[in-house]
Amino acid sequence: MFIRDKFGQSAYGKLVVAELAVPHPMVIVVGSMLASAGAGMQCLIGAPRLLRAIAQDGVIPILEPFKATRKNGEPWLATLLSIALCEFGILIAQLESITALISQFFLMCYLSVNAACFLQGFLKAPNWRPRFRFYHWLFSLFGALLCVAVMFMSHWGFAILSVVIGVIAYKYIEYQGAEKEWGDGMSGLSLSAAMYSLLKLEHGPIHTKNWSIQTSGLGSLKHNTLVIGWPMKWKQSENVNDCRMFVEAVRVSLAASCAVVVTKNCDSFPNGKSKVSYCFIVFPT
Repeated sequence: MFIRDKFGQSAYGKLVVAELAVPHPMVIVVGSMLASAGAGMQCLIGAPRLLRAIAQDGVIPILEPFKATRKNGEPWLATLLSIALCEFGILIAQLESITALISQFFLMCYLSVNAACFLQGFLKAPNWRPRFRFYHWLFSLFGALLCVAVMFMSHWGFAILSVVIGVIAYKYIEYQGAEKEWGDGMSGLSLSAAMYSLLKLEHGPIHTKNWSIQTSGLGSLKHNTLVIGWPMKWKQSENVNDCRMFVEAVRVSLAASCAVVVTKNCDSFPNGKSKVSYCFIVFPT
């Protein structure tokens, strides 16, 4: 009874697990059908939307036609492609030959998610705020290592092939993303690692052997800021040159690429040690 062939038939023509079910063997049959249908419908709902998102990003030009949607937002072309791929897998009639490869793709997806969560938590990114109260980046690291272990335990050949395909896809998307000015993820990771290292150095004194001079030389500085007072009551003034001199000073300063600081509502013009409480700053453009 426990001898089964590749099509699931046992020696007596009965399902082994179904015979152990309570209260009736049909519970296992109906449950298996509902679970399979539910998983299939979930994939047919999620996969087309993921394909449409990739097509809308424009990183793979051949997929751009699949970003089309109906008025209700349903990606009908992406859904048709997903159904065709599923039908192609069913018509093979030997799913066990590609089951290991499909499992590798799922494990690669989970590996990427866990690795991203681990890096965000380990580097303490400001925009990383997990809602799980007891979350720690060690959980994500353990999940990523577990995915790698299961990949090579199930089929090491398909595991290597999946990693190669993932690296090629990443490098291609990285190249396309650089053309679209998305930035480089690895550069951002390097920047985060550098910031993390600099923050770690601030917790203790710098050793004399590790000290380095911050400024090697400092030359003479050119005056680049003009501070003038606001012409008070220039409309009532009999001398029209006050207004002209003010406008001319601003014009010459802007032509010389200098900053102009105009103080207003000051009882007396500030000196070098006074703080200006209210002023306008005009920068050249």
